[in-house]
Amino acid sequence: MLAHQLAYFDSLTNLPNRRMLMDRLQHALTQVKRFHRALAVMFLDLDHFKRINDSLGHDAGDLLLVEVAKRLSNCVRQGDTVARTGGDEFIIVLPEIAHPTDATTVAEKILAALQDPIQLGGQRAEMSTSIGIALHPVNGTDDALDLMKKG
Repeated sequence: MLAHQLAYFDSLTNLPNRRMLMDRLQHALTQVKRFHRALAVMFLDLDHFKRINDSLGHDAGDLLLVEVAKRLSNCVRQGDTVARTGGDEFIIVLPEIAHPTDATTVAEKILAALQDPIQLGGQRAEMSTSIGIALHPVNGTDDALDLMKKG
Protein backbone atom coordinates (compact mmCIF):
# COMPACT_ATOMS: atom_id res chain seq x y z
CA MET A 1 0.00 0.00 0.00
CA LEU A 2 2.84 2.43 0.82
CA ALA A 3 4.42 1.87 -2.59
CA HIS A 4 1.09 2.71 -4.27
CA GLN A 5 0.76 5.88 -2.17
CA LEU A 6 4.29 6.97 -3.10
CA ALA A 7 3.80 6.16 -6.78
CA TYR A 8 0.48 7.93 -7.31
CA PHE A 9 0.13 10.68 -4.68
CA ASP A 10 1.99 13.82 -3.74
CA SER A 11 3.68 13.27 -0.38
CA LEU A 12 3.03 16.82 0.89
CA THR A 13 -0.63 17.38 -0.03
CA ASN A 14 -1.82 13.78 -0.49
CA LEU A 15 -3.35 14.87 -3.81
CA PRO A 16 -2.89 12.71 -6.89
CA ASN A 17 0.45 13.33 -8.60
CA ARG A 18 1.15 13.66 -12.34
CA ARG A 19 1.13 9.88 -12.87
CA MET A 20 -2.31 9.44 -11.26
CA LEU A 21 -3.57 12.58 -13.01
CA MET A 22 -2.66 11.23 -16.44
CA ASP A 23 -4.41 7.93 -15.68
CA ARG A 24 -7.58 9.70 -14.51
CA LEU A 25 -7.53 12.16 -17.41
CA GLN A 26 -7.15 9.39 -19.99
CA HIS A 27 -10.02 7.48 -18.36
CA ALA A 28 -12.18 10.62 -18.31
CA LEU A 29 -11.44 11.31 -21.99
CA THR A 30 -12.49 7.77 -22.87
CA GLN A 31 -15.75 8.18 -20.96
CA VAL A 32 -16.67 11.60 -22.36
CA LYS A 33 -15.96 10.44 -25.89
CA ARG A 34 -18.06 7.32 -25.38
CA PHE A 35 -21.01 9.24 -23.92
CA HIS A 36 -20.59 12.42 -26.03
CA ARG A 37 -20.01 14.73 -23.10
CA ALA A 38 -17.63 17.60 -22.38
CA LEU A 39 -14.63 17.76 -20.07
CA ALA A 40 -12.48 20.60 -18.73
CA VAL A 41 -8.86 20.61 -17.60
CA MET A 42 -7.82 23.55 -15.46
CA PHE A 43 -4.19 24.56 -14.97
CA LEU A 44 -3.37 26.57 -11.85
CA ASP A 45 -0.12 28.25 -10.93
CA LEU A 46 0.18 30.16 -7.66
CA ASP A 47 1.23 33.74 -8.28
CA HIS A 48 4.41 34.88 -6.49
CA PHE A 49 4.83 31.62 -4.57
CA LYS A 50 8.61 31.99 -4.63
CA ARG A 51 8.23 35.18 -2.61
CA ILE A 52 6.52 33.19 0.19
CA ASN A 53 9.34 30.64 0.26
CA ASP A 54 12.00 33.36 0.17
CA SER A 55 10.46 35.61 2.82
CA LEU A 56 8.82 33.12 5.20
CA GLY A 57 10.79 29.93 4.51
CA HIS A 58 10.07 26.59 2.90
CA ASP A 59 8.09 25.28 5.88
CA ALA A 60 5.66 28.17 5.45
CA GLY A 61 5.55 27.46 1.72
CA ASP A 62 4.67 23.84 2.46
CA LEU A 63 1.89 24.92 4.84
CA LEU A 64 0.53 27.20 2.13
CA LEU A 65 0.54 24.39 -0.46
CA VAL A 66 -1.35 22.09 1.93
CA GLU A 67 -3.97 24.80 2.59
CA VAL A 68 -4.32 25.56 -1.13
CA ALA A 69 -4.82 21.83 -1.81
CA LYS A 70 -7.64 21.74 0.76
CA ARG A 71 -9.31 24.82 -0.66
CA LEU A 72 -9.09 23.52 -4.22
CA SER A 73 -10.56 20.18 -3.19
CA ASN A 74 -13.47 21.99 -1.53
CA CYS A 75 -14.26 23.82 -4.79
CA VAL A 76 -14.90 20.73 -6.91
CA ARG A 77 -17.26 17.76 -7.00
CA GLN A 78 -16.32 14.42 -5.48
CA GLY A 79 -15.67 12.79 -8.89
CA ASP A 80 -13.36 15.58 -10.07
CA THR A 81 -9.58 15.29 -9.76
CA VAL A 82 -7.34 17.87 -8.11
CA ALA A 83 -3.67 17.02 -8.61
CA ARG A 84 -0.41 18.65 -7.61
CA THR A 85 1.95 18.27 -10.51
CA GLY A 86 4.98 19.98 -9.04
CA GLY A 87 6.08 23.02 -7.07
CA ASP A 88 3.16 25.42 -7.01
CA GLU A 89 1.32 23.89 -9.97
CA PHE A 90 -2.04 22.17 -9.72
CA ILE A 91 -4.25 20.61 -12.39
CA ILE A 92 -7.98 19.95 -12.02
CA VAL A 93 -9.95 17.59 -14.24
CA LEU A 94 -13.69 18.26 -14.44
CA PRO A 95 -15.22 15.28 -16.25
CA GLU A 96 -18.74 15.42 -17.58
CA ILE A 97 -19.44 19.13 -17.51
CA ALA A 98 -22.75 20.15 -19.02
CA HIS A 99 -21.51 23.41 -20.58
CA PRO A 100 -18.09 25.05 -21.05
CA THR A 101 -19.30 27.83 -18.74
CA ASP A 102 -19.33 25.27 -15.89
CA ALA A 103 -15.51 25.42 -15.94
CA THR A 104 -15.67 29.20 -15.65
CA THR A 105 -17.97 28.87 -12.65
CA VAL A 106 -15.49 26.54 -10.93
CA ALA A 107 -12.60 28.89 -11.78
CA GLU A 108 -14.47 31.79 -10.18
CA LYS A 109 -15.14 29.67 -7.10
CA ILE A 110 -11.42 28.82 -6.88
CA LEU A 111 -10.37 32.46 -7.23
CA ALA A 112 -12.77 33.41 -4.43
CA ALA A 113 -11.55 30.58 -2.17
CA LEU A 114 -7.92 31.59 -2.61
CA GLN A 115 -8.66 35.26 -1.98
CA ASP A 116 -9.00 34.72 1.77
CA PRO A 117 -5.64 35.17 3.54
CA ILE A 118 -3.88 32.04 4.74
CA GLN A 119 -2.42 31.84 8.25
CA LEU A 120 1.16 30.53 8.18
CA GLY A 121 2.20 30.31 11.79
CA GLY A 122 2.18 33.91 12.96
CA GLN A 123 2.08 35.37 9.45
CA ARG A 124 -0.82 36.07 7.10
CA ALA A 125 -0.20 35.33 3.45
CA GLU A 126 -2.34 36.55 0.60
CA MET A 127 -2.52 34.26 -2.40
CA SER A 128 -3.71 34.52 -5.96
CA THR A 129 -3.53 32.11 -8.84
CA SER A 130 -3.44 32.11 -12.60
CA ILE A 131 -5.84 29.66 -14.25
CA GLY A 132 -5.84 28.28 -17.79
CA ILE A 133 -8.64 26.07 -19.09
CA ALA A 134 -8.70 23.50 -21.91
CA LEU A 135 -11.99 21.98 -23.00
CA HIS A 136 -12.79 18.71 -24.72
CA PRO A 137 -14.15 18.53 -27.40
CA VAL A 138 -13.80 22.30 -28.01
CA ASN A 139 -9.99 22.14 -28.15
CA GLY A 140 -10.26 19.19 -30.53
CA THR A 141 -8.12 16.37 -29.17
CA ASP A 142 -8.70 13.00 -27.58
CA ASP A 143 -5.10 12.76 -26.38
CA ALA A 144 -4.46 13.66 -22.74
CA LEU A 145 -1.02 15.17 -23.36
CA ASP A 146 -2.25 17.25 -26.31
CA LEU A 147 -5.18 18.53 -24.27
CA MET A 148 -2.85 19.50 -21.43
CA LYS A 149 -0.70 21.53 -23.84
CA LYS A 150 -3.75 23.61 -24.81
CA GLY A 151 -4.44 24.89 -21.30
